[in-house]
Amino acid sequence: MPTPRSDYGRILRPFTELDFPWLLRAVANGAIEDRRGVAFYTLSMFVRGGENAQLAVEIAELISDREDLQEELERMLNPPPQEPDEHEIEHQNWQREREIEEAERQDGWKQWRQEVLAAEDLMLGEADRENTLYNLHNVMQHTERDHNTWGYWDAQFVETAFSPEFLAGVREGLSDFWRRTDVSLFSERAEEDRNSYSAASLMALAALKCEAETANWAEVLSHDEAVRVTRISTLELNGFGAFLPQLEAAHPNAIEEVVGAEVNRQLANLIDVGRAPILHDALHHGKPLMRDIAAAAATDSLPAFENAMGQNTQTDLKYAFELIAGHGTDEAISNAVGAIQNHIDTSNQMTAESQRFWLIMLTQLSLEQGCETVLAATADLSTQESREAAISIFAAIFGDRHWGGQPSFDGVENGRRLDLLTQLVTRAYQTVRPQEDQQHEGTFTPNTRDHAEEARGYLLSILTSKKSPRTLLVLYELSAMPEFAHVTDRLKQMATELAANISEPEAMNASVFRIFDQERNYRAYDDPSLFAVMNHRLADFEHHLLNDEQTTVATLRKVEGETELRQFLSYWLTQNARSAYSVTQEAVGIAEKRTDTRLHAAGLDRYASIEAKLDDARHRWSGSQLRDALIDQLVGRYLNHERCRVGGLVLAS
Repeated sequence: MPTPRSDYGRILRPFTELDFPWLLRAVANGAIEDRRGVAFYTLSMFVRGGENAQLAVEIAELISDREDLQEELERMLNPPPQEPDEHEIEHQNWQREREIEEAERQDGWKQWRQEVLAAEDLMLGEADRENTLYNLHNVMQHTERDHNTWGYWDAQFVETAFSPEFLAGVREGLSDFWRRTDVSLFSERAEEDRNSYSAASLMALAALKCEAETANWAEVLSHDEAVRVTRISTLELNGFGAFLPQLEAAHPNAIEEVVGAEVNRQLANLIDVGRAPILHDALHHGKPLMRDIAAAAATDSLPAFENAMGQNTQTDLKYAFELIAGHGTDEAISNAVGAIQNHIDTSNQMTAESQRFWLIMLTQLSLEQGCETVLAATADLSTQESREAAISIFAAIFGDRHWGGQPSFDGVENGRRLDLLTQLVTRAYQTVRPQEDQQHEGTFTPNTRDHAEEARGYLLSILTSKKSPRTLLVLYELSAMPEFAHVTDRLKQMATELAANISEPEAMNASVFRIFDQERNYRAYDDPSLFAVMNHRLADFEHHLLNDEQTTVATLRKVEGETELRQFLSYWLTQNARSAYSVTQEAVGIAEKRTDTRLHAAGLDRYASIEAKLDDARHRWSGSQLRDALIDQLVGRYLNHERCRVGGLVLAS
């Protein structure tokens, strides 16, 4: 039977019982054959397993002419029994055994609980106490829901399942238990025991979680007890016991004694053992105090584990150097840098992967020296193999912004930073040639080449982010190099934009610009706004005369009379109108008097009158004359017009 042209899993989801009528019509005899198959399989999804018996009857009647569909419907309604295969039989047997074991366990738990509750001392006497604690510990591990930790403890469960008195007795027993339980650290265990833990150790961890529920529990511990607590805390599945921060606050010396010594021992044995898990836990789960302790210990152990740098121990050494980089002293970082640099310089059989690893570590410890070493490692680009190696180096160190993080150059001295970035950008463009860039369509997973292209762009963006005249020179130098021929114009444009930013380091914010723009381009809509326009322009005129580099004040001083003054002022106001108004002169006002200058508001049937007076050594105005000019002439005459309610008196001296 041909397969119907349909993506059943995708199109089936919207169908409901409301679609049955038209689907039944599509499956009926006489319908389009291709559609009959699609409709049949769509409807069949609603009758599988014996559901919708009436619908199955209707389908059977409609496909009476199609034996193939009838057979398929019969198999759906009455599927033949399937014999389980060997693996399924094995799984079924295993599942039955587990069910039997679980039933027996629960029966045993219920019986033991009844015995505990029936006992006068709740089975917490000296003879039964330890056995009771172990039994309770085993029961709680089966009730645990969070499997990301070990040593599960739930006081609420104990109190509910038994009694408050039983919980109190258990707390006392567990408090004694961890104090007399010896726990071996990773470096102290035999090779065959490093990945396993005794029941006593895990119960000691649960006992400490129990005791940590008591207020101020850490403060009352002795130093030896605090050391024991620290040792037990290292048993936790992920990191350290949640109670450790309380211990750090009360007994930091105990943390230093245990963690510092364990870091030293694990690093000393790194070549033989191949692992140093305390480094990972301290880096990713430790608090600042523990990280500082681990960094100091790793620094002290540097001479001991330098020999392991050439072995298959990069993962753990990565944690050691990251601890030193983030939490070590300047001297410690300097010593670590020297050790890595020496290893890079003297190693004769270093693989490309190992080289990238140590370059990353060196860059994290000292960005400046790491970049210098990167430049040295990528100096030879004469062969395709050497260029591919250089591409992978740039991708690993500067390209992966999601996982490894791209290094920040903020800590490098400004002058040195620009020189270093110039060399890196040039080398990146020589290595990761833009004309060979990959083109992707749709969703893709970035590869080494993609990360290298990301590195090239990142380095250029960091270079141009430094706003200094030297950066401008560098951009012009790069634009003249053949490696940058495809972006010559863009580099010059970047230089222009950078020069503009340097000239005006802080752009005018939006609110200040809006006020400034309104003052320069304000369009009057009523008398008060027209008055504001007039005042702003007259203030601009004054500023132009007193402060402008192209001031015309010398020309103004040669004016002989008010007519010339009015023409001078009118011309300047016209030149700076910015479409907010128009200027007229010598208009006839009320009582046949002529005004000096009028500002006619654009889009408003209003105007402002300006009376200009020349008051210099040649033309002196007395106080009474100025008062008459203001009150009688400006206010009494010019502002007496129904379209003029705004005016000003300008004195030029």
